[in-house]
Amino acid sequence: MAVVKKILVVILIGLLGGSVYFNIQAHQEIQSKEATILKQNKATKKNLQSLATVKEELIETQSKVEEKEVAINNGDPYAEVNKSYQDVTKNVFDILYNFTPENFKDRQAEAKKYLSSDVYDSFFHTNSQYGDSNTVTSELLDLTIYNQSVQGTTLNGLVVLVFQSNVAGAEPIKNRAIYQVSYDTNENVLTAMNMVTTGLSGDLLE
Repeated sequence: MAVVKKILVVILIGLLGGSVYFNIQAHQEIQSKEATILKQNKATKKNLQSLATVKEELIETQSKVEEKEVAINNGDPYAEVNKSYQDVTKNVFDILYNFTPENFKDRQAEAKKYLSSDVYDSFFHTNSQYGDSNTVTSELLDLTIYNQSVQGTTLNGLVVLVFQSNVAGAEPIKNRAIYQVSYDTNENVLTAMNMVTTGLSGDLLE
């Protein structure tokens, strides 16, 4: 009987030891799997964050590209042409309406580079009112340049100016003039200057 008890005790101890061993094994496996899952979750989260960052960068880059394309298509070239038109037109009217009897004829050489040959001839060869100053001094007081339309390489515009004429021994007189002009965007010259109206400005600037 004692021997049987001893055998049973040994068997019981063996069974308990095996159960503990297998429980430890199972626990270790669970911990290992949990650690692997946690590691995978961290890696996935990191990848998602990286993807989100890349996406934001791509969106930002695309936005900048689109803004640049819009600027190129709709803004910059037109702005450059418009600036050239404004500069050339301003130079022309500064030259034509700012003069004294002493430098009146010097305007021809100054204006020539800004005008087509036809416009140049109309002002300095065939138009008598620009042939001689006759003691008149002129000062450009106000100049406003408008864009009206663009057709091919021609930009059409309107120029409104107020100038003051001074004749020796007389009171200064303010005058207003309105011109329709055309500008060649390739040659950078005015190809047409047609006076629409002119007359005394009265208190236009007062």
